[in-house]
Amino acid sequence: MNGRVYVGGGDGVYALDLLSGDIVWRYGIDSAVRSSPSIAGGTLYVGSDDGTLHAIDAQSGMKLWTFKTEGRVTSSPLVVGQTVYSGSDDGALYALHSKTGAVKWKFQTKLQITSSPAYASNILYFGSWDGYVYALDPEKGQIRWKFYTEHGIESSPAVANGVVYIGASYTNRLLALDASTGEELWEYATGYKIISSPAISESIAFVGSTDANVYAFDARSGHILWNYTAAGGISGSSPTASGKIVYIGAEDKNLYAFEKTTGHLLWSFKADETITSTPLVYRGWLIVTSSDNTVYAFANHLVVSTIERNTSAESSVGGQLNLPWNYLVLGGILVAVMFLVIEVFLLKRKEHLFRTKV
Repeated sequence: MNGRVYVGGGDGVYALDLLSGDIVWRYGIDSAVRSSPSIAGGTLYVGSDDGTLHAIDAQSGMKLWTFKTEGRVTSSPLVVGQTVYSGSDDGALYALHSKTGAVKWKFQTKLQITSSPAYASNILYFGSWDGYVYALDPEKGQIRWKFYTEHGIESSPAVANGVVYIGASYTNRLLALDASTGEELWEYATGYKIISSPAISESIAFVGSTDANVYAFDARSGHILWNYTAAGGISGSSPTASGKIVYIGAEDKNLYAFEKTTGHLLWSFKADETITSTPLVYRGWLIVTSSDNTVYAFANHLVVSTIERNTSAESSVGGQLNLPWNYLVLGGILVAVMFLVIEVFLLKRKEHLFRTKV
């Protein structure tokens, strides 16, 4: 929004100007932010480890309202109309009024909710550590159906063409469920846990597994189309499909780009540490984060410029960067980083990579 990137760190949420890398504003929180922010109607919504859901004015960084739960909020908020939906480690899914934070309804499960909710055809879907995939009425929070997977679910659902796709995380399966009834349509067992969330593109379902494989399935039948074995497991990163390419990061520190129908490896990029985020594609830009608290931005498949920011203390940032650059504006991008040090990578030249520390 307005050429800014919004990031969460160990001490709050930051809005950085993408032309200069300067801090536009900082919203202080006395705990870490692990939830990815969502933005709607000029308001930024994000959860924090102290159990609070925050609504922040995206332009000024001023607090609009907060809502306190009884557990960490690592589930990323979903905004539909005038309602914000978010799960908590207290086992509840909350529906809050987007303007005031007033509770519309609360749905209680037996264990924590780290799965982020999805919405389709007037039904809300999410998973819980109690082993159930839930489908709720978004207006009243009444249950439409639930499906038991036997063990906890960290994966978030994807919904397409009347089907809910979700990783049954600790039974190592990708599930395809009828979105209206919850009936199982097909499943596929991987070699280990599925923490990664699936993505659907042109009747292909993609998912990563901690067995180190990226899988592509026929979304209707569950027939496997291809798989690629990385050198490390896939957990924090979920696939993103854009055009003819699917992107995903792995614990082997690589970001991979595959031709989505064949699985042909187009290119890979070796980061300094594990890729921990889902790749974000926006108007020719590709953005990911890694476990050393770095945000990488690519254009035409190249990393071309960097800035480092330390957000653990306000005194370590601010002022002029004194870098001779010409940046392109990147609007409408939200990036959440869960650690103390934040590095923002932007465009300068296509020939090489350089880094400046502040």
